[in-house]
Amino acid sequence: MKKMSLSKRALSVVLSVTLAATLCPATALADEVAAQADEPAGTTPPAAEQPTTPPADNPPAETVKPVEKPKPVVDYRTMGKISGVKAKYEKKGAVTGKTVSTKPITYIKIKNDSKNIKGNITYKVRMADKGWTGWKKNGAKAGNGKTKNAVQALQVKLTGDLGKQYNVFYRVYVVGSGWTGWGKNGEQVGAPKVANIRAYQVKIAPKKGDAAKKANKKYNTKKARKNRTVSNGSEQRMKFAMAAKAQGQSSSTKWLILVDTHKNRVCVLKGKKGQWNVHKFFKCSCGAPGSRTVRGKFVIQNRGLSFGEDKGYSCWYWTQFHGNYLFHSVLYNPGSQRSLQDGRLGMNLSHGCVRLSLGNAKWINRNIPRGTKVWTY
Repeated sequence: MKKMSLSKRALSVVLSVTLAATLCPATALADEVAAQADEPAGTTPPAAEQPTTPPADNPPAETVKPVEKPKPVVDYRTMGKISGVKAKYEKKGAVTGKTVSTKPITYIKIKNDSKNIKGNITYKVRMADKGWTGWKKNGAKAGNGKTKNAVQALQVKLTGDLGKQYNVFYRVYVVGSGWTGWGKNGEQVGAPKVANIRAYQVKIAPKKGDAAKKANKKYNTKKARKNRTVSNGSEQRMKFAMAAKAQGQSSSTKWLILVDTHKNRVCVLKGKKGQWNVHKFFKCSCGAPGSRTVRGKFVIQNRGLSFGEDKGYSCWYWTQFHGNYLFHSVLYNPGSQRSLQDGRLGMNLSHGCVRLSLGNAKWINRNIPRGTKVWTY
């Protein structure tokens, strides 16, 4: 065998040592420790490189908004019962009942559907020949449903927080008169002891803010709240009794005239069947016992300035409604409109015609068209 050269022998030794270190990590570690021990004091070996760990993903905290309380919701429905008509609830603020009708409301209900607010809507009515009911709420019936005890007046008010934060406005439609002014927070509206109502309306509005300003301009002005109630008196009762009697009548014009020959009153109404409202109401003098005024349903016909001068008096502004039966003024001396001969009114003393004051006779003569119905009874 050939001897290895010196250089090859040296290379072989280096490879053997390297292989031993690779195969025996403990030996390699010991050699490394020994090598460190041989290093001069005060020398710090370089730190082992460590992989860089990215910082945890911590996004900035979101701003948490405070939970707002839900705003109060004011909601309600209204009902008005009319005899022979199926009753149903109307949405808030709507007209309840019928302004064009021959029958009045016999009871009402108001149902409170308000949310997020404490309190209630309470109400009571004045019934014909019965008086006021107690306060009702939550859809309870105010009134007994009988036409003879129909609703004549209304009061509505709010309680609890609902009453502290809101106003309630309401009005009624009076037979023979039309809409009253707006009442507010428990005030009386209508015509107690005088006339029935056919419809009503309720509005609830905040006491503060822009909505309050708008509501006050519409419902809370002096003009809007005028004539909330119909005054109670004998003349008023007669007037509205005649107006109620008129509702079932029709006329070929927008006018209708009723004459009560017993009480000697004339009621001039404007509108249409089921919606006649009093336009004028005044005293008259109808036929004396021996010459009664004709009774029945007639129509306005001819008209003229005066008659009777050849008989020693003047009757001015005559308007014919049947044959020789006329509306005309009381008796004046011939040719005069100042010198009265017989100016009495409110009693039965004519020859059959319907005597009126000079002004009222002139108004009918100038304003009531031909064909208008006249009902004398």
